[in-house]
Amino acid sequence: MYRSPAEFHQSMEDQPQPMRNPSRAGAEKRPTRSAPGELRYLAGIVLQVQDLRKATRALENLGLKVIHLPSTGAFLGRRNVTMLVGMPENLQERVMEAIRETCHQRVEYVSTPLEGAPMPIPLSTPITVGGATIFIMDIERFEEI
Repeated sequence: MYRSPAEFHQSMEDQPQPMRNPSRAGAEKRPTRSAPGELRYLAGIVLQVQDLRKATRALENLGLKVIHLPSTGAFLGRRNVTMLVGMPENLQERVMEAIRETCHQRVEYVSTPLEGAPMPIPLSTPITVGGATIFIMDIERFEEI
């Protein structure tokens, strides 16, 4: 059944609103201070599976919980992992440093066909892979159920 955007928003307003985290109830979108250890940021870190063990150990040594989501790279089809890490404000730079120290770029070779050759002759082409891609997002709401 199709509903116009106005009808959809009206039906959403009629729904009961979910409970807010009591520690953040009535708080502004970005409070000036947070309690020590309160989760303020969510980091999504995409890294190669070869670096997973060292990166996980480094983050757990900082007292953080890590969730792993396995995935496959698009271009080379290599295995990689997306880690989700909740962190307080005071650990953001330490998390970045831990990832810099444990996730390294490396050169791998892939076979590519040599253009213009009468027969398909594979040519080894160096490709830089590895390192990490980090996304850090503000947490507006957090509930443990």
